[in-house]
Amino acid sequence: MIHIIPQENDLGIGGCWNKGICHEKCGKFAIQLDSDDLYKDESTLQKIVDTFYKESCAMVIGTYLMTDFQLNEIPPGIIDHKEWTPENGKNNALRINGLGAPRAFYTPILRNIKLPNTSYGEDYAIGLRISREYKIGRIYDVIYLCRRWEGNSDAALSTEKVNRNNFYKDRIRTWEIKGRIQMHTIDEEFQELVEEMIENQKENWELAKRNYEALEENLEKKKAIIEKLNVIDDQMDTEEATQLVRDLMKEWNGVGHVPFKEKDRIYKQYHSQVDKLFERFNISASNKKLSNFKSTISSIQEGSPQALYREREKLVRAFDNMKNELQTYENNLGFLTTSSKKGNSLLTEINRKVEKLKADIELVKEKIKVVDENIKNQG
Repeated sequence: MIHIIPQENDLGIGGCWNKGICHEKCGKFAIQLDSDDLYKDESTLQKIVDTFYKESCAMVIGTYLMTDFQLNEIPPGIIDHKEWTPENGKNNALRINGLGAPRAFYTPILRNIKLPNTSYGEDYAIGLRISREYKIGRIYDVIYLCRRWEGNSDAALSTEKVNRNNFYKDRIRTWEIKGRIQMHTIDEEFQELVEEMIENQKENWELAKRNYEALEENLEKKKAIIEKLNVIDDQMDTEEATQLVRDLMKEWNGVGHVPFKEKDRIYKQYHSQVDKLFERFNISASNKKLSNFKSTISSIQEGSPQALYREREKLVRAFDNMKNELQTYENNLGFLTTSSKKGNSLLTEINRKVEKLKADIELVKEKIKVVDENIKNQG
């Protein structure tokens, strides 16, 4: 253990966090443990690290149980913040006053952003800021015990103190909303310059003209595919509809890039319609995920020449973690019997997790094949 004692006397909790994460001995992940709290058991840290690798996220937030100092559960009990969803978590976070615990961070990103040097709300502020650009992973099992005592920041506060704290968090939310708006706002004058440059290239550079024409042709092809998806109705035979959707998805994946300014709009239209059809005809979720991955692989390639190799490494790590987790569950099955009601329920739950893991492993294997094919074609 390394005990860092700052020489400065003006550091709040956030400032002390910054001091710790910037220390040369700080590792890949930084995980919260307040002095009055406890990890639930010896598996807490491993669950957090596994979530980082499995979800490729910049931050992980767990679920905690409120207890007294004798570890007896006290109201409100389990705090899991299930209002955080994969689809809208970062926006729902703006509607609440906290994000949960324990909080864990991918150190390189935390070092780049840093926490505000305050002793209240610093954790909420950094969570909002990270979620603006990066994914936050969630663990909904209790992995942390938050022991309440009379003097801590969660204890009963005066009305004046509560109002002051809420005002500060309102200010944090205001700053964050402004930051998100600015991030998604396109400077009109700059956009006009870009459009002018593109038109000049089309007029004076034959290769650029052909490339832009190819992008426009691809856009029209993708619009046509969306139109074909739109005319699939409920009267069509389920097997026929399923095959048609898969054929059209394959056709979509075979079409090249579209103009950058149209990319997000056409992508959303396509996936919105595909999602509706998947739901309507109950098409396999794994096929959907694989198809979505294939349609985004081109975006991964655009990042850098090494992007595909990094994606492959990430998938291989996820594959290895899942295999290890599967082995653990399969080993546990050997210790369970069906002689008791408890044994039956445990057995059912573990079998369910085993089947899900097997399906996830197969999906990752297929994704690795897709990446390998693209690397081969790239070469």
